[in-house]
Amino acid sequence: MGIENRKSLDILFKPRNVVIYKASEKIDYFLAGYKEQNYDINKLYLVNSEKEEIFGLKCVKSIEDVPENVIDLLILSIGRNKVIQELKKLLFKKKINTIHIFTAGMGESDEKGKGIESELLEILNDKNLNTRVIGPNCMGVYCPEGHLAYEPAFPTEPGNISFVFQSGDLHSQTIRIGARRYDLKYSKGASIGNCLDLQISD
Repeated sequence: MGIENRKSLDILFKPRNVVIYKASEKIDYFLAGYKEQNYDINKLYLVNSEKEEIFGLKCVKSIEDVPENVIDLLILSIGRNKVIQELKKLLFKKKINTIHIFTAGMGESDEKGKGIESELLEILNDKNLNTRVIGPNCMGVYCPEGHLAYEPAFPTEPGNISFVFQSGDLHSQTIRIGARRYDLKYSKGASIGNCLDLQISD
């Protein structure tokens, strides 16, 4: 693995800030996981133009209102019909190091989804961006040392076991069962979905 790839993975698992766009009550498990892992809530930004707060966390109206010059991790949680337009807009307005495309209904679903993925890859291949992506159609990353978990009830104490799965459900079940039955501790875990950019080999 090249130095730049290692740097991008370090940022993905240990981001200095996280932006969820567009945040809603439907992703309450993300918020519960981050809180349980003691992620710095002051560096967790929820973007939703229609909400003042979600589960007690203040929302900002737009990506411009995020008080960071560089976003380390952007979680993109929008419908597939808007994902291309929104991604272009976000990349134009902010420097973004890594993106987790949570959106499902992409290449795994139909030809339209495959076409959307092709357009996304074309956008991300711009050498000036230097933005790395996991997903689409994935749950994201887990790293106790980075205080990240996309769900609650994951171990908060770091260990030396790492996982990477395509499936978010399989990833979650493996972590939970290993912790509950065998008291396993983990270093990192990732559900990476359709592997548009970052691959399992990375």
